[in-house]
Amino acid sequence: MVAIKDFFALAQLAEASYSKFDELGDRDALINDGKGFSATQADLFLADWQLVAGGHQPNTASGFSSTLFKSLDTGGGYVLAIRGTEPTTQLFKDLVEADMADIVADGIVIDQSVDLYNEWKRITSTGAYTAAKLVTLTDETAAYALAKAGQFVPGFNMAADIYLTYLRARTDIIIDEPSGRVRTLQFESSATLFSDGRQTGLGLAADIAAQGITVTGHSLGGHLADIFDRLFAGAGADAFKINGAGFATGSVAGVSDNAATNIRNLFGMLGGAASFDGSGNLNLYGDKNPEIVTMNGPGLFQQGGHEAIFIEQDSFIQDVFGHGASQITDSLAVFDLLIGLDGGLQSATPQAALAKLNPLFEAASNDTAFSLESLVGALGRLFTGNGLIAQDDRESLYGLINDIKQTTLYRQSEGLLTIQPLTEFDAAIIAGKAQQSTADGLAYRYALVNLNPFALTGDASLYASHNAAGQFDLYDPATGQGTLTAQYLKDRAKMLSWKMQYDTGAEDADDDPLGILSRNDKPYTEDWDSWAITGNWDFIDHAALVGGSPLKLTIDGVDWPPAPSHQIAFGTNNADNLHGGALDDNLYGGGGADILTGGGGNDYLEGGTGYDTYVINAGNGFDTIVDVDGLGVVKLGGIDAKGSATPGLNTLDWHAVDSDTWVDQRNGITYTRSVVSGETRLLVKQGDSSVLIKGWSDDALGIVLGAGAPATASNSLIGTQSVDQLINLDMAGWDEIVDAGGIHNQAIPGWRNRYEGQGGADLIWTDFVDDIVDGGSGNDYILALGGGADIISGGGDDDYIHIGDPDPLNDGGAAGLQHIPNNNRDFIPLDNKTFVEGGGGNDTITVTRRYWPLDIALDGPFAGTAFSLQQAGDTTVADVAWGAEFTGCRFFPGPARWAGFQLHWLGTRWCQPGAERGWATEPVCNFPVFHH
Repeated sequence: MVAIKDFFALAQLAEASYSKFDELGDRDALINDGKGFSATQADLFLADWQLVAGGHQPNTASGFSSTLFKSLDTGGGYVLAIRGTEPTTQLFKDLVEADMADIVADGIVIDQSVDLYNEWKRITSTGAYTAAKLVTLTDETAAYALAKAGQFVPGFNMAADIYLTYLRARTDIIIDEPSGRVRTLQFESSATLFSDGRQTGLGLAADIAAQGITVTGHSLGGHLADIFDRLFAGAGADAFKINGAGFATGSVAGVSDNAATNIRNLFGMLGGAASFDGSGNLNLYGDKNPEIVTMNGPGLFQQGGHEAIFIEQDSFIQDVFGHGASQITDSLAVFDLLIGLDGGLQSATPQAALAKLNPLFEAASNDTAFSLESLVGALGRLFTGNGLIAQDDRESLYGLINDIKQTTLYRQSEGLLTIQPLTEFDAAIIAGKAQQSTADGLAYRYALVNLNPFALTGDASLYASHNAAGQFDLYDPATGQGTLTAQYLKDRAKMLSWKMQYDTGAEDADDDPLGILSRNDKPYTEDWDSWAITGNWDFIDHAALVGGSPLKLTIDGVDWPPAPSHQIAFGTNNADNLHGGALDDNLYGGGGADILTGGGGNDYLEGGTGYDTYVINAGNGFDTIVDVDGLGVVKLGGIDAKGSATPGLNTLDWHAVDSDTWVDQRNGITYTRSVVSGETRLLVKQGDSSVLIKGWSDDALGIVLGAGAPATASNSLIGTQSVDQLINLDMAGWDEIVDAGGIHNQAIPGWRNRYEGQGGADLIWTDFVDDIVDGGSGNDYILALGGGADIISGGGDDDYIHIGDPDPLNDGGAAGLQHIPNNNRDFIPLDNKTFVEGGGGNDTITVTRRYWPLDIALDGPFAGTAFSLQQAGDTTVADVAWGAEFTGCRFFPGPARWAGFQLHWLGTRWCQPGAERGWATEPVCNFPVFHH
């Protein structure tokens, strides 16, 4: 059996047999004015093979031609390459007489078989040799004509059917249709039979016996290669055929019904073997279009192996309907490039090697005519750094193949790697292999980044130059080291998996419901319809251009009612501006200074390397950011959220609530740090905008938090693990300045009260200064009624929190007190905000609408509009407005009853009669604010 490593060379030799070596020099004959080998291909071929002197046999009278080549390798053997059907001057001789009249009608090519016999005798003989010739038997021919017509045959005294049986039983004749000649073989000296170079032999028998011989041919030449193997079984030749024609050895003995007689007698008279032995023979045929010439039944049958190989077939009629020799030569050139690297493939059976590589070639490109170029381009980028290659340009193809093979990297890798077609795995398996911290994992990551349908595993040094800066290293969320995240690899594997389905010609859910159509590739412009996934998904790669536009795969899943698509978008190594849609999207910037805007839904944003900008707008959902190099900025509501380094932030507005929570009161932003499985995370919230930064470290994305120590409190009220009442109304934080009514009216700068409920269902009532409240666990009641720029955290469980005096005439003060901020700044909303963090559980938060200033931070800035804090785990926010449920009772002298379940206020009711605000002296009211 021919070794797999020799397939490409033998395919080239079969193609080279068509060259006019008798008319042109060797190189020019191979190139054939641009219609044969490329210049580089010809040079490389002649560096490995030489034409044996006198070894080229030009076309004979029957159209037979062959060329004897010898390998230039030390101890290299011989190859007899037999020409097939020529589409020019020999078309009648080859196509009509040999292919149709002989093979189809008579079961075997006749005249060219005899010429092949004589040519081998010439090659192996010294001096004159015994040659064969076909002669017509006149009597038998005339009798055959009568018998075919159903007439009595007087010359043989036989009825028609008896004569036909008699004739077909003879072993010394050939029945040649459609001419109707009955022929036999005679032998005479070559010196008298020929008048050209065939008169004397080349005398190569001994050297050929020592070096070995292989025979190859395309089409008709492949048919003749099988004939050689049976004629000269003692030569030990293997036959390697390209789209070779078979023989009428089945139940139908050719169109003429004479095939069995002709095949038996031709080999018998020439001294061949009694039967075909195809154990060492292989016929490769192109996998596109129906197989007519190279069929394996029902008319003609192959002698030996018969295996399909990928070919580029852009149209049905291209290369004689996919029968061309050069198509398979070019495919095998790329097969050879891959096989040279994979020792396992070199020792595999042809069936196993082709079964592994054919799907890879199908998946190489969505353009069938660019599959070979795509694979060579991918290998070129890996081994040489250059993947540029022109389509349908043999010089470009073979030039880059040679460049790859000449690299030190390729040479040192020969036979040591494993080629793994990714068509064998689903997306989850590919992603899993890519997440391995091994040399093979690196190979899979390289494949995913480049959307290659294969991974070259076995040697991490193969990727050293590409990974010099760690571009393909796994990202470790605990240490922040590495580049490629697990989420990136999962999404990239999904995109590659879908791309390979497009490229291999797979059919979606409704392409061919009857199962009767087929095609090479599904265009990227078509949606992929699937009943197996939920929702619609757009996979977009801005670095992979198709027709000048980014590669986009639109997956149409199950969605009713119709909904927009999720965006899975990958940027380039330059500056990109990526936008998500209304749903949950995943955006990957890649290299460069990118801008990522998730839009609606809960988005995953990964900027990659470079200074990236993450745009988070109000109402955009709960987004997640991973920035592997920590360079960039988060723009939250138009503000560069940089913690204490936020532009324009006064140090008096930056507070550490505890060791892991910080508040920017001016911009309404909270920063909460946590550690999950060794990974530091930072939750940044402003109003209903939340973003979780995974893998955060100090100063990453420009965010500076500080040491994390809580602000020093002027006065602290600390509860217990049981039910507590933490109430402080002592006015200690106010100065001694009184107004005309004798009221203290200005807070002492820097004065701050701290309330810690610890455990239990606590009641916490804050003072009139800037307070910090941490309810702790338990269902707490927190009343921030006295004004000030408070920071309030409900803690765990289900809490009730109210902000603002029920009396909308007061600015959060009480009994007519007007609160002046303790930093003595002007009364502007940015300078006097209250922050509320519901914490865990289902919390209820109420806010007096006319509580001034209106910018109360409720998990961020709150402007008096009710909304649900779903991301914070809270379910209810009640917006209490003038005249609504919360009518505004002055709360003097305080709560009359609090039993841990229900809170009631007693006081004088305040209301608005008519259109004009005024007081009404009404009975004391008992007003339930909140209860479970």
